[in-house]
Amino acid sequence: MAKKADAAVGKVETEMAGVRGFVADGRETLLSVKQGTDAIQRMPIVRSYVEDAAALMARPNCRRDAASYNTTDLFEPGTAILTEGGKAHLNFVVEWLKGVRDDKAEVVVAALCDPNDSGQTAASAVELTKKQSEAVVDYLKATGAHKMGWWTRRKMTPLGLGTGPSPVVEKEPLPPSYVQVLLFAPQ
Repeated sequence: MAKKADAAVGKVETEMAGVRGFVADGRETLLSVKQGTDAIQRMPIVRSYVEDAAALMARPNCRRDAASYNTTDLFEPGTAILTEGGKAHLNFVVEWLKGVRDDKAEVVVAALCDPNDSGQTAASAVELTKKQSEAVVDYLKATGAHKMGWWTRRKMTPLGLGTGPSPVVEKEPLPPSYVQVLLFAPQ
């Protein structure tokens, strides 16, 4: 009985060594894949198609100003269709952005869906918030908020966060579903 137990323990130890090696190999593979995707994201043509929420919203070298809205104040419920009231809210943002003359300042429009919304799956929330942020950017551009002069245009990036979480800690409490217009001015 003791011999069988000793043999079983030896077999388990051998298997554990194999599992540890497999886990280490898996970690190395994941690190390699991450490095590869990070490198691809920095390529000139590809980087405009890849959204890195942390890089877009956490900018330690910039002053960050924000206008935040509950999505129900801007859109028809559960859609990316701006209401007339939503457009009125955004007209204040247009005036604010037109008053900022820093040509290096960039705008990010981030939208987040309430993770407790039973009417949204994770995938549908990503698509909804993407379309909501695009609708706000389109409205801002249609009203000329991105124009800095005859030729110069301010960069405006839509960012759909799905059900989150946001990559930054907000100083002010935000509603469960929100749209933020963020202005980043390099310092």
